[in-house]
Amino acid sequence: MLQLDLKKLSKGMNIKDKLNFLFEDMNRQAETAGKESVLTPQERKAIIDDARSTGEIMEIRRVYRLSREAMLISIDMEISELLLFLSISHLEKTLMGITLKGVSEDIIGHIVYDLARQNGNNIVGIDAEVKNLYAKYKVDSILFRGFDFFNHPENNDNGIPKEENDDSFEPNRDIQKAFMASLSHARKLKTKLFAMDYVLKKSPIDFLPESTKSLIKECEEILFLFVNLDATIKPMRVYRDYGLRMTKTTNQDSLVFFEKIQDIEKQIVMNEEDRKALESMIDSSLTEGL
Repeated sequence: MLQLDLKKLSKGMNIKDKLNFLFEDMNRQAETAGKESVLTPQERKAIIDDARSTGEIMEIRRVYRLSREAMLISIDMEISELLLFLSISHLEKTLMGITLKGVSEDIIGHIVYDLARQNGNNIVGIDAEVKNLYAKYKVDSILFRGFDFFNHPENNDNGIPKEENDDSFEPNRDIQKAFMASLSHARKLKTKLFAMDYVLKKSPIDFLPESTKSLIKECEEILFLFVNLDATIKPMRVYRDYGLRMTKTTNQDSLVFFEKIQDIEKQIVMNEEDRKALESMIDSSLTEGL
């Protein structure tokens, strides 16, 4: 196998090649806890010494600062992704409870009706028997309470108890809270992805380690899932697609929920003022201490 003498080649190497070798070496060492490297210590020194003699050392330092900034952003991304994952998991738990409650009620309903037909002689008799059997067999566990897409609010906006026949249903409050928390975490994660992209565009090379590239892909996937209400949270589309057509609620929290869920992408994208402020903050961080 041909062995290249990088100590000699470094003298004719352009700055991009020098940067690629240095950062590939740094990433290999980081990913293997220092057990493997691309360059020998002598080769690293030769590349750095040549960069000093050609005046390219400032560019190496600039890209190193970019890589350090990207590393800090990736840590924040990992935290934001975890928080978004946990809040989506809470949404999934509530949606699963609603599904299980519905399935349970369907099963009990079929059993009760079949038994009532056996014991009742006519429609009136069957209806009476259904009521008796429901009282005996219907699942009314505290574990199922609150597991509905829409609930009657306990009180109206003036604190007065609602009537049973009031049709001002409001979206499940646990779902509202979990969704709004998810929206907040998704907005933060989207901001971190923008920051990462801004930093990477300033570099002449791709210095990211594979672990960070995988993290970025995971973050984009979970954001796609949430924005499109896909996979396990597809039932949330009921609120997005039908929303206020299913309720006459005047509750302000519910109205805000309906507004936000209509266009999730719009809710998490940074506006121009926030983007410029973030870019300015990153630029200041990169030049700090120079």
